[in-house]
Amino acid sequence: MSDNASMRDWVRSMPKTEVHLHIEGSLPWPLLEKLNPAKYGNKPESWRPDFRFHSFAQFEHQLLSAAVDFCTSPERYHEAACHIFRQLRTVHNVRYVETSFASGMVEFMKIPGDEIAAAIASAAPSDMEVRVFFGYPSQRLSRSIPSVFARCSGVGTSCRY
Repeated sequence: MSDNASMRDWVRSMPKTEVHLHIEGSLPWPLLEKLNPAKYGNKPESWRPDFRFHSFAQFEHQLLSAAVDFCTSPERYHEAACHIFRQLRTVHNVRYVETSFASGMVEFMKIPGDEIAAAIASAAPSDMEVRVFFGYPSQRLSRSIPSVFARCSGVGTSCRY
């Protein structure tokens, strides 16, 4: 075995962390394809290794379009998290994950934040520690958010803004 192969094997075997995972931005393509084969039958250009978005707005539009289509219930969050965590654990040997879900899904889609947090947390494999954060831009703090924080904190999540 070459030194490069030994090094790759050694790196693969090392336990790793993922400390900045946005669930809505990490939706597994097979789940989107299963949901809507006509819309998601082909991966977008942005999946090419050399692709660059023209603007953050272009990136955000693509991400939010998929999130609004898929993230319609706590059960869907659980399904996505199971897929994501399994991939992280089996392919990359990730043992610790810090992940977040978007406040917009709570505010605009009216999905209960505490249920989303619990669904994501319950998807963790037994040998992976997962911390769930509620992602909220502080410049948009609305009156409903403090109560969402309180409910999310009750399910063992860290709700910070």
